[in-house]
Amino acid sequence: MSTPNLPHTENLMPLYELVILLQGLVGEANAIKDNIANSVDSLSIQANNQPAESKQAKLAQLKLKNQQLKTELENKTRYSTVITNLLNNYELSIQTVLDSVRSDVVSYNLKLLQLNRDYYQQLQDKSGQEYRMYRELVEKRLVVFRISELLRKLLTVVDEEFVLHSRNASEAYKLLTCKKVLEELSDKKRMLQSV
Repeated sequence: MSTPNLPHTENLMPLYELVILLQGLVGEANAIKDNIANSVDSLSIQANNQPAESKQAKLAQLKLKNQQLKTELENKTRYSTVITNLLNNYELSIQTVLDSVRSDVVSYNLKLLQLNRDYYQQLQDKSGQEYRMYRELVEKRLVVFRISELLRKLLTVVDEEFVLHSRNASEAYKLLTCKKVLEELSDKKRMLQSV
């Protein structure tokens, strides 16, 4: 998997400050070199204008001064090298951290995308279940409605039969009992419809 091209939003000001510090140190080193060259030139001119004994003393002073300047230049050069190495290490460390952060952001976004897919699938499954339950409820209500229609027709037939067979009391009692049972069934059906 390739890493997406993310915009750089990191704060690189410390890195810029180190670069400016390094430039300042290089400038200082150049100024010291120029100062050494000017000092050597002026001392050389002074040595040429003085007597031989004085020249020997001045030459010894110049050698000592040159040795001191050389030592100072070497120290500054070592210091500049150390700063340059630190700057390089700092830059590598920052790049490592940035790469790690970018990798974490990509990983987090991929996990978030997978979670969204999972939740969407769950939502689709729940919607399907809800639709099936609704369809079953409608089908059950239709069955209850059909039973109700049949009971109404049966009650009508029972009423007609009751009128026709009212002469025989025992038959009338049986029909009346049957009618009560059917009315109770009809009441239960109404209760089912209200659910």
